[in-house]
Amino acid sequence: MLPEFEKLAAARQAASRIKDGKIPGDAARGATGQKREAAADVAKVFGIGATTVKAVKRVAKAAPELMPKLRSGEMSASEAEREVRVRKAREMAKAEVGRTKEKKRQADPREVKGYLEACRRFKAAVKEAVDVAAYGKFSPEAQKFATRWHDEIRTLLSKVEAQFHV
Repeated sequence: MLPEFEKLAAARQAASRIKDGKIPGDAARGATGQKREAAADVAKVFGIGATTVKAVKRVAKAAPELMPKLRSGEMSASEAEREVRVRKAREMAKAEVGRTKEKKRQADPREVKGYLEACRRFKAAVKEAVDVAAYGKFSPEAQKFATRWHDEIRTLLSKVEAQFHV
């Protein structure tokens, strides 16, 4: 029923607006002078607290699969809200572990050094191909290709070494 009461509250607010867009103080407040809320109206109808109504709304939004348990009385609103908090905490912990592993994997200096060594070996192999090409055993196009690759690898390798101070 809360969505219906929220629609009624929105209609009350729209009806009480004055021309310059302000809402008069008494129009949005009940007899006690406190601001009326749809949750409080629903709570009054069902004889429960407004906090419980708000908790059910949060549970319905975060974990709609728990609503049948709430309706049947198998689970209270506070228990359902606790379950939602536990689920969120687990998800956040799982995500944090994933981020931590990724950071650790990216920042492991031994791994970076291994990649650099592999790049250096590849650079040496390309340099050897350039030297062979220089002796005329390759066509001029192949010589240019090998030389260009060697230069690109050398440039990239020096950038990586500068980035990781290796």
